[in-house]
Amino acid sequence: MSDDPDWPDSKFKDQNKHPDSPETWPRPDPGVSAAKFPYPAPPGSSASLPYSVYSGEQRPLRVFDSTSSFNVHGVGDGAEFYETNDGLNLLNDSTTHLAAPSEAGTRERDEIDEDDDVGTRRSHRSHRRRRSKRRKAKPWYKQAPWWTWTVSAIQIVVFVVEFVKMGVLTGSPVQTKPSFNPMIGPSSYLLINMGGRFSPCMRPSDYAPDTVWPCPNSTSIDTDVCSLAELCGFGFNPEAPNQWWRFISAMFLHAGIIHIGFNLLLQIVLGGALERDIGIVKYMIVYWASGIGGFIMSGNYAGRGTVTVGASGALFGVIAIDLLDLLLNWQLYTRPLWNLLFIIIDIVISFVLGLLPGIDNFAHIGGFCVGILTGLILMRSPLSLRLKRPEDRRPHKKFDVVKLDMSKPLEHFKNRTVYWWLWWLVRLSAFATVIVYYVLLLRNFEENLDNCSWCKYLSCLPVNGWCDSGY
Repeated sequence: MSDDPDWPDSKFKDQNKHPDSPETWPRPDPGVSAAKFPYPAPPGSSASLPYSVYSGEQRPLRVFDSTSSFNVHGVGDGAEFYETNDGLNLLNDSTTHLAAPSEAGTRERDEIDEDDDVGTRRSHRSHRRRRSKRRKAKPWYKQAPWWTWTVSAIQIVVFVVEFVKMGVLTGSPVQTKPSFNPMIGPSSYLLINMGGRFSPCMRPSDYAPDTVWPCPNSTSIDTDVCSLAELCGFGFNPEAPNQWWRFISAMFLHAGIIHIGFNLLLQIVLGGALERDIGIVKYMIVYWASGIGGFIMSGNYAGRGTVTVGASGALFGVIAIDLLDLLLNWQLYTRPLWNLLFIIIDIVISFVLGLLPGIDNFAHIGGFCVGILTGLILMRSPLSLRLKRPEDRRPHKKFDVVKLDMSKPLEHFKNRTVYWWLWWLVRLSAFATVIVYYVLLLRNFEENLDNCSWCKYLSCLPVNGWCDSGY
């Protein structure tokens, strides 16, 4: 033992042996640079070890709890050597506490028992990270799905206006003549007059003469006495029909209580969760792009005399994002197969129901396709693709997520894997595909081209003349 009275272990000088005496301490790894150990070696030691001042004493560097970050460079006989910047999350928000190894079975005020294994400490760190995240959780108003709530409120208000206007025009808020609306809502004529997606109001059409149309207040098939301008409203010009905005306004209209009820349920539950997950801006882009994209496909392939309303296209875009998130982050889900099965069943049931009269399956298909494409563009890359090459990781770190330093933008592209570049190629391809989708379908709609004779069977069953209505 050392005779130096200032040496911290001098209090053990009357003992014959001490397990933590300098003679029993492990020597640093020969491969570790001496520059990492700037402090002088203790008496009796032939190598430099890291030390820190604690309560006026020099002690071997043993980190037990801190907000600081350290990196393991070598381990020998229970001693660990650290340097900064490794991302190791420790115990509390206080200053780093350093202490010498203690007797087996003892515990100082900021120490963890030396017998705790690595797995236990790692479990503790994981628990502390979760607890820290809970402490730093954002207030509710910053996590609330404001866009979902806002668009849902607008849709409810518009639906109330539909009922009121239908009651004023026909004496009943629900269509009962000439037939009952199974969705428990207004007539299709009223929906056209309020902004539903109706092709003759949006482009020149030879579907029917301008003088033979039902009025918004029609309750009989014999009241086809209104002009197309009266039916479409909003200053419609029959010489140049161009109410393109119906691709947007139709998202806020619904055919009845059942229709809006199911849509709001899915929108608030699934849409609200997605908005909290990806953020309001990305969610709004997905919602608008999918909803409008669904109506564009519907305008091309649905019956020319068919009116389409509802947010189903946008909601199928939300379902597509949910499916994409599951596939890209498969290992992060507890029961991914069950999640996948549930989504597939939901999609299949919705598609089958879309074959029934009164439901526009083209809006569903278009919204789903655009949702997949916008998801590939906007969603975060899978975590494994956001990592640098393996040689850049620390041995004990599970993930080394790369953050973009705007002062050195080119650093973001160094040491990337082939899969990372392929993923960005997929993103660019999805972006190009969305542009092509909109350009081609809008051009096809504007020129009133009918180049797909079999497409109508994606939205109807060829029984009882279902596929002849509106075409």
